[in-house]
Amino acid sequence: MFKRVSILLLFCSISKISLAQTAYTDSLKKVISTSKNDSAVFNAYDYLCYEYTHNTLEYQEGIKRAKELFDLGTKANNLHWQGSAYNYMGIAYQGLSDFNLSIDCFIKSLTYLTEKKHAAARSASYNNLAETYRLKGDYENALKYNLEALKIREAKKDTSALATSLANVGSIYHMQQNFDKALEYYNKALAMRKKLGKKIQVAMSLNNLGLIYQERAGLSIRASNKKDVSEDINKALEFYKEAVKIVEEANSLQGKSILYNNVGNIYHLRAENLGNKKDYDTAMIYYNKTLEIRTKLDDKQGLAMSYNNIGNILVEKNEFDKGEELLNRSLQIAKEIDYKEVIKAVYHDLAFLNNKKGNFKMAFEYLSKFSQLKDSMMNHENSVNMAKMQTLYDSEKKDKDLLKKDALLAQQKVDLTLEESKNKRQKIILITSLFGLLIVIGLK
Repeated sequence: MFKRVSILLLFCSISKISLAQTAYTDSLKKVISTSKNDSAVFNAYDYLCYEYTHNTLEYQEGIKRAKELFDLGTKANNLHWQGSAYNYMGIAYQGLSDFNLSIDCFIKSLTYLTEKKHAAARSASYNNLAETYRLKGDYENALKYNLEALKIREAKKDTSALATSLANVGSIYHMQQNFDKALEYYNKALAMRKKLGKKIQVAMSLNNLGLIYQERAGLSIRASNKKDVSEDINKALEFYKEAVKIVEEANSLQGKSILYNNVGNIYHLRAENLGNKKDYDTAMIYYNKTLEIRTKLDDKQGLAMSYNNIGNILVEKNEFDKGEELLNRSLQIAKEIDYKEVIKAVYHDLAFLNNKKGNFKMAFEYLSKFSQLKDSMMNHENSVNMAKMQTLYDSEKKDKDLLKKDALLAQQKVDLTLEESKNKRQKIILITSLFGLLIVIGLK
């Protein structure tokens, strides 16, 4: 029985008022060890696994408890409980950056969640599976499974989870630089979340909108349009700072690390392109705040990003040795966890570094690696397949009359051209943004 709507609100409250999490988990463990009622024990495991995978981020403990939950489900011959257990394991392995194991767990979860009454939990597993594929840089599969989740949630009129799916679909189009489509989904998600009064999720949407304007600023930079650069940067900063207020009030460590990182990115962008070199110092302040939190959380994905960002600023300031050290540290972590977005960014930065040092052969080698990885992540075939999936989804949505108004079927080409070494480096962006913060597990 996935009771995530109330659970999300409950745990947000717990985080906000700083209740002792140890006492909370101890009370759940007591229920598990003393209750003779299987349903009560399941509920305790459900809350406990959620606590470990979403709040305390004790992923190994979450895996341990999820395995115990699976055994309980097997003993009771309860497919829902077994599917729930694998879903939590998938979230934990995702948090540990073991994406292949995470995918395996979510797929196993789906094999148990086959009945009509499992629809909400099934949509959650699709959602989480899509997020893991996104983190791997497999945008085609990420879109495929996000659209599966979206169809289920629209059919159930599950507003909160639907907002999450809308935001997640938007993020895939965002990663493909299809900004019009991304804005369409992001704004739908923001409107729903504001109506529901879900502040943390509003922060997610504000963050995503900030990212759109940040990337638009990047396009304006390439077009040498300083007026649009300034306007888009200021708009992005406005969205980010509004989101920062929310996550600081909620004392969300993951939320703060993501938003501090993105605010740092904006100041970094301003320093590179609008001439105010003091913005480098402001960017470093935010990046170091981010690094401190990510070190505390042992967030490997985040650490790879932070070392990349700090290393890049050091290179910009001609501190080549320290900059190269941090870039290589970032690359090592990113390769260990197969985080292609960061690997791609570091290759670009190492090309830039070696070009500044006059090591043109090494610069060319890194630029070639960057180009090869970029092409493998975003190629024409994948983009066409993604457009076909969107069209299929829109058609099915009409046929089933899930929305009151017919959705317009608009085909837009995904811009596949990225500027090479002559372009200024754009900061890698964490559109997960806050997706990792509150992965929706399912609803009762």
